[in-house]
Amino acid sequence: MKHLFFWITVFYVQIVPVFAQTTETSGIYVWDFKMSDGRENQLTRDVTAYYQSCLTNEWTDVNVLERRMEAELTEQRKNEVTFLNKEVKIPADIAAEFKKIGASIVVFGEIYEDQAQGAFTLKIKFVNIYTTRIVANPYKSLNEVDFKNKEKREVFIQTLLPNNHSRFIKTINEPAVAPEKKHLVTVDHSKLLNSEAWNSIQTDYFEDFTNWKNRKDFPFNIWGKTTLQGKESSLIDEERYKIIIQAPLYVKHKYLDVKPVNQRTDFSNAQPYSVTIRVENPPNCNGDGGCLGRGISIRFDKATNAGYGFTLTDAGDLKFFKFNIHHPEDIVPLFSKTIKVVQGRDYQLGIIAMGNEFFLYVDSKFEKKVIDDTYKSGLMGVLAIGKGTHHFDNVAIYEEISVK
Repeated sequence: MKHLFFWITVFYVQIVPVFAQTTETSGIYVWDFKMSDGRENQLTRDVTAYYQSCLTNEWTDVNVLERRMEAELTEQRKNEVTFLNKEVKIPADIAAEFKKIGASIVVFGEIYEDQAQGAFTLKIKFVNIYTTRIVANPYKSLNEVDFKNKEKREVFIQTLLPNNHSRFIKTINEPAVAPEKKHLVTVDHSKLLNSEAWNSIQTDYFEDFTNWKNRKDFPFNIWGKTTLQGKESSLIDEERYKIIIQAPLYVKHKYLDVKPVNQRTDFSNAQPYSVTIRVENPPNCNGDGGCLGRGISIRFDKATNAGYGFTLTDAGDLKFFKFNIHHPEDIVPLFSKTIKVVQGRDYQLGIIAMGNEFFLYVDSKFEKKVIDDTYKSGLMGVLAIGKGTHHFDNVAIYEEISVK
């Protein structure tokens, strides 16, 4: 099984909190967390209870509903809930019970113990019952020793609550909004320069490769296996997308053929994009070995095979550059920095591109603003450059935003 992580990111938005708009506000229901194999035990119960208490204590203007409020709902919790690429299939009878008790947001959590890495990892999904959209996908990991320490675990959980929680809450009667008709969220330009910028608005596309073999909706047209000289070179491995490269400075790229994301024509607005990558243990990708790492691509033009890349190596070399997949020797660096990394850990690379401005983030923390006018439009994707094994997860393209 894959690592499962807490990931909370919340945009600063210029909107009136929904609590001021109506007295018929909806609440949050925290579904019992489970282990990655579906089991519930004392650990899952403790983590669930404490996460709910944090929501209750910190979100004083939100109704965090008591679990097991009704015996009928308790029985319904045994039903299967299916996670799709950016939505959740919730059986009608379960949704009806949630609505009856006033819930519009349901929180699902999963815990995975990675004995090889000596860490516990968590993954949570905030789901809007009315639209079935995954409105937040928090994730993070903690080493095994600290996770088993109750006090340290609780401190860890406390740091993972969203700041602008009103963005998650929808009124009881809010209809689902078609992407092409939705109102653009407005973000203050100054917020892009710090960690407040990377927020959790709804995704236009999300893929974490969970249960991919059994999902009817899985986009094989995007993530299907590829071959090189008759040998399989890219595949999904333990619910992660994997690219293997056997030559230094060799480039492999997978652009995301996603609609309606790829139908954008106005790149003056911003569209946040993030991907989780694994820093391998033992390290097998570093600059000295002719490797620029793995990460994300944006503004990729299929006609010229060129675009921008944002990558991280196992040695912590963080780079933003222009590239051409057929001419890796002609890579043009635009930003380079070395950061401290831990082998075997996952890192989120994020970018917000708007016009000729590119705001770069690692684990939601702002790193650099780069200005370049070379590529004005194009596709998003995942990118690997250099000899080694490259893992990708939690591919998220967020809804378009306007910046003032």
